[in-house]
Amino acid sequence: MSKINVLESDIYNLIAAGEVVERPSSVIKELVENSIDAGADNITVEIKEGGIKYIKVSDNGVGIEKDDLKKALMSHATSKISQKDDLLAISTLGFRGEALASIAAVSKVKILSRTVGNELGAQIISYGGEFSEISEQGSPLGTYITVEDLFFNVPARAKFLGKSVTEENHITNYITRLILANPNIALKYIVDDKVIYQFAGKGVESAIYTIYGKEALDNCLFVSEDRQNLNIKGYLGAPNYTKSNRTYQTIIINGRYVNNETVSLAIYNAYKDSLMKRQYPFYVLYLTIPYDKIDVNVHPNKLDVRFWDKGYVYRTVFSAVQQALNKDRFIKEINLKDNSAVQSQQPSIEQIQDTKSQNIDFENKIKQSFDNIRESSNILKDDGGRISNILAKLADMKKDRQKIQQENKEQLSFEQADENLSMFSPQPKPIIFGVLFDTYILIELENNLYIIDQHAAHERLLFDQFMKSIDENTNDVQDLLIPYVFNVNHLEHNKITQTIDEINQLGFDIVEFGNLAFKISSVPFLLSDINLKDFIAEILSDEFYKNISAQSILRDKIASAACKAAIKSGDNIKEDEIISLINQINQSQTQLLCPHGRPIITKISKKEIEKWFKRIV
Repeated sequence: MSKINVLESDIYNLIAAGEVVERPSSVIKELVENSIDAGADNITVEIKEGGIKYIKVSDNGVGIEKDDLKKALMSHATSKISQKDDLLAISTLGFRGEALASIAAVSKVKILSRTVGNELGAQIISYGGEFSEISEQGSPLGTYITVEDLFFNVPARAKFLGKSVTEENHITNYITRLILANPNIALKYIVDDKVIYQFAGKGVESAIYTIYGKEALDNCLFVSEDRQNLNIKGYLGAPNYTKSNRTYQTIIINGRYVNNETVSLAIYNAYKDSLMKRQYPFYVLYLTIPYDKIDVNVHPNKLDVRFWDKGYVYRTVFSAVQQALNKDRFIKEINLKDNSAVQSQQPSIEQIQDTKSQNIDFENKIKQSFDNIRESSNILKDDGGRISNILAKLADMKKDRQKIQQENKEQLSFEQADENLSMFSPQPKPIIFGVLFDTYILIELENNLYIIDQHAAHERLLFDQFMKSIDENTNDVQDLLIPYVFNVNHLEHNKITQTIDEINQLGFDIVEFGNLAFKISSVPFLLSDINLKDFIAEILSDEFYKNISAQSILRDKIASAACKAAIKSGDNIKEDEIISLINQINQSQTQLLCPHGRPIITKISKKEIEKWFKRIV
């Protein structure tokens, strides 16, 4: 009996659709590329519910003839190539003839198109690959394609789609690249009946301004290099204008947006010596290469290309970018009479109507917020109250030394230094020798020498207390004298919108402030001196896009705050303060590592010391 089956068309179309139609953004990419290939110079893209439920792409291109409508929905039907040699020099964005058939196989599609010379348009409807008869309808010139209920007939694929906002992010990312790749084509992008982009097709600089704003243009330089078989043009961000994620990087080859490792690596290495850690350069780079020197038929979604000489392309791009960067030393001039240099980061007081009045000594209070802890000779105690009360108690603890000394007459002792257990137990009293190098506390207990890092121990205690206040939502907040306003692109806007509740629960007050901007009016009191620009950069970093929580980022900030507030190496502390530190560690049952992972305590046994002096072998 034969075991090999010849699949029916409805089955192999579904299989083929899996390669071409990965998600709603894939559908839009294929449809818009068809519009561009049809000569359209005005395109509208509309989506609802992340494109899962509704997609519409309209254009003013040449249209599809009535007799070709049904063929357009068939597999391997295309107007762009007719013989195998055409594959050796592909000049169009699409060429395989798979897209419309694949889309039609997994959704409900309606195509309405009118060509020049026809008074009426022609319409065809496909329901999961089943075609209706062609009918005539009134229609403007061009093509109008509606796609609804993507993967309605393939539930196994539908369940792997992201949430609506996730799919919207993918589409928005593609639309921004599309505008940059086709700066002479007008494009309108509508999401859930709201216009996100309305680009007039006025050139590259206008495209960059539309997507990234004036600040990006002001910090760019033009690069141009014309070599054999390779022309390079575009805009590069100054080395001091970097971003915390790669959404500001675009490579266009022969009008096609691609993700190409060779070009990306060449650009990154040209910038490498001037980039800070986890920072990425801004660029929009256009490469023009003869069609017979490049192969675009290497990726199902045509998102990568293969060069005839990868090494040559790398060297040329690297050289062009490096030379452009070396032309200017990028020392930014700031005119103190012009506030525009800072308006993008901090608004004027007139712009903020709800700014609360503050005392003239606000800045001094901020500086003292953690200094109060340092001025106190004693260690943070957990009284179950709010942080502001804790800090006030710290400032008063100097006055209570006699009481502290009396409390510490009670017996103290260590048990074995286990990182997950308390150091202490109510057994023999330890002997405190003193502090070595004004850093390491030396204690003898039960034939063991314990060495405690005073800074690491205090840092751990402060960190645990700070994190407890965050977890229990008992942390006080500090209103900002001038709210911090920052601008974002659409992808970043969506990311912050998704996580704004989480950020606010950590003690921030962040709200939307106009178009593609947010305002922070208050911060956790413990982080009164936080650098908000750096914090937002981390929130928008590539790592955060991989679903690292805002609390994880804040944890690092709190660890730094605890480090700054703790007793330092070299600080001279007294015996009662040492006893207080030991008590706090004992009571907290803390992990014996500082927040950065360094050990708090090290134990050396009497036996080990006697080996040093060869008393025992």
